[in-house]
Amino acid sequence: MEPEMISAIKADLRKSAEDFFNSIIDEEIRKLFKEHAFIAGGAIASLILGETPNDFDFYIDDSTACFKIVQYVLRNMNSDIIIDEVEQTDTGISVYVPHGICKVEATDEKYQPLVVTANAISFSDGVQVIIRYTGSPNEMATNFDFLHSKGIYMYKRDELILSPESQEAIQNKRLIYTGSDYPLASLIRTRKFVSRGWKINAGQYLKIALDLNKLELSDPQVLREQLVGVDLLHFANFLEKLASVGIDNIDFDRQTEDLFNLIDDAFDIQQASNVQETDLDTPF
Repeated sequence: MEPEMISAIKADLRKSAEDFFNSIIDEEIRKLFKEHAFIAGGAIASLILGETPNDFDFYIDDSTACFKIVQYVLRNMNSDIIIDEVEQTDTGISVYVPHGICKVEATDEKYQPLVVTANAISFSDGVQVIIRYTGSPNEMATNFDFLHSKGIYMYKRDELILSPESQEAIQNKRLIYTGSDYPLASLIRTRKFVSRGWKINAGQYLKIALDLNKLELSDPQVLREQLVGVDLLHFANFLEKLASVGIDNIDFDRQTEDLFNLIDDAFDIQQASNVQETDLDTPF
């Protein structure tokens, strides 16, 4: 990329980060974001393509800082659901969310926390903070599922990190699967990219299929874990429906079609509401 283009992309990313950070009332938490947060994922790819990003995924490079941020957000979230099981782990923050998801009604508040899962906190105005994983930008990027999502913007240093291979994948709009602990999430996410004109070949689908083959998707807990990372607003609806049925009560030998219908209904509800998808380009 030309230096002028890099400067423009960095300016857009920096402004988006500062708009979010400056909305945080608590001075200590605002400082933690500025010291430890970085942007990664699809927003960078969108800017390179001259598109408006759908959302910005923020990661935290320090687990103690992330722990304090999560506690702050949960204390100030307008929800009747009490989430008090928050712990630091070797890889990030562990949060127990009843039924897998906590969702509140949106208001006119800027950057309002709307959805909490074990993976991330989703805010209004297109911001997500990934909480399950913390670590250095390079550590995080090696775990992202698609090559195009490995770009990183380090706010504190005002630095854009993007390999030539990632840049080529973005400019050619090619989906290249690089591995994931959550291949079902990756598989379902391909539909979004294909609808936007991206291409994926059979070999990449085969790589995803091989990772899927390692999973026991008939285990309800494994399935829920796999689905949480996909289009949070879609699967907020799905997880709510699943909670009403009782995930442990599903007989996969007899009720598979019922489960598929629940997923279809969740997508139909979100599409009918005309709400923009909020997707995680996370280390899945």
